[in-house]
Amino acid sequence: MCAPCSERRRKSRNSNYFDRLLCRSNAVHYVHIQIPIKDCLPVKKLFLLIAFYTLCWSLASAQVPSGSVAPNFSGTDLNGNTYTLYDLLEEGKTVYIDLFATWCPPCWSYAHSGAMETIYNTYGPNGSDEAVVLAIEGDVSTNIECLYGLSGCDGGTEGDYVTGTPYPIIEDNGSINAVYGIGGFPVIYMICPADKIAWMPGTLSANELWNFRASHCANSPLSTSVNTVRNVKCFGSSTGSIDIDVGGGLAPYTYNWSNGLHTQDLNNLPAGVYTCTVTAASAATNILGPITVENPPGLLAVTLLESLPAGCHGIGGSLSIAANNGWGNYSYHWNTGQTDPLVTGLSAGTYTVTVTDDLLCTKTFSAAVANPTYPTILMASPGIITCAHPTTQIDATASSSGTNFSYHWEASNGGIITDGDT
Repeated sequence: MCAPCSERRRKSRNSNYFDRLLCRSNAVHYVHIQIPIKDCLPVKKLFLLIAFYTLCWSLASAQVPSGSVAPNFSGTDLNGNTYTLYDLLEEGKTVYIDLFATWCPPCWSYAHSGAMETIYNTYGPNGSDEAVVLAIEGDVSTNIECLYGLSGCDGGTEGDYVTGTPYPIIEDNGSINAVYGIGGFPVIYMICPADKIAWMPGTLSANELWNFRASHCANSPLSTSVNTVRNVKCFGSSTGSIDIDVGGGLAPYTYNWSNGLHTQDLNNLPAGVYTCTVTAASAATNILGPITVENPPGLLAVTLLESLPAGCHGIGGSLSIAANNGWGNYSYHWNTGQTDPLVTGLSAGTYTVTVTDDLLCTKTFSAAVANPTYPTILMASPGIITCAHPTTQIDATASSSGTNFSYHWEASNGGIITDGDT
């Protein structure tokens, strides 16, 4: 076996083939150049062959250069989440991309340097939410087992790239590699949100990567807007909130609210008028406001309009109520299960209703239904009927009276009674 072959042999998907280390500019990249063992050449011819492959690779590769506009792409990570570059940039995120190959030793070293992990944890969705980190396995000749360092790997691997990696990993099907023209690995891109310019900072530390962003990404205009304002639920309470959106400029942002708070959004607010001064790290400033958090017209109140007592013989009573103040659109829930302001068919007793307004402020109210009212009958002694006085008058004016009473007279012996309705 020729010396160069034995010196540079490493495990590959076919033990009859070898990979060769090539250098491009100042960065070291690994590419597959596979030569059968039986074809090992003398050193001089081998160097000429490597030079030929290097030239071919350089001519064939039209890699997106540093400082140019990044082509858009979409990719799906190992968890099934899809990422589209321009969507991320339009959200104001700086996108860091680690294009690697599983068989590449420098790729393996950089993946375990903690640089991208620190960027993700500090500035990603669980940090300040200013950046996105994407790891893209760009060699289409390797299979997915190579990412996990499994024995079924076809193409070569340095180990398990997946376990312990918090940021998304995309197994490229060739589409991303094609638009970026990647000819060697690893390639690190940092893409700025304001102008979509892709820069190649190299395999820097996390602090160096973030400082590179500050020196290379142009600042888009600082934009601020009010997303939602929630008025206080109940009159006089501190239940209002203000949610604002901030983008552009250069993060991080500082917030100075007129009530002395410094968070992006405000919660548990009393009614009032608020303003917020937002300042970007670039010193750009926007003022939001005045923003009004309102009270309802007054305390939610419930009034009893009418209470009718239960009647005789099982006839039910009723209660009628009205709600006012609060935020309107009232709903009612009685302890009988009825849901209207008028409830009927009630026996004597006390009933409770909970009234809820449009912002879920509640008021509980109780009212009573009286027992049935039984009429009383009081009759004065009638005069004696004689031949001289053939008629007499029966007087019951001391009995219950009123429009809610009716009267019916009867004579046990069939005598004639007039004015029976009084």
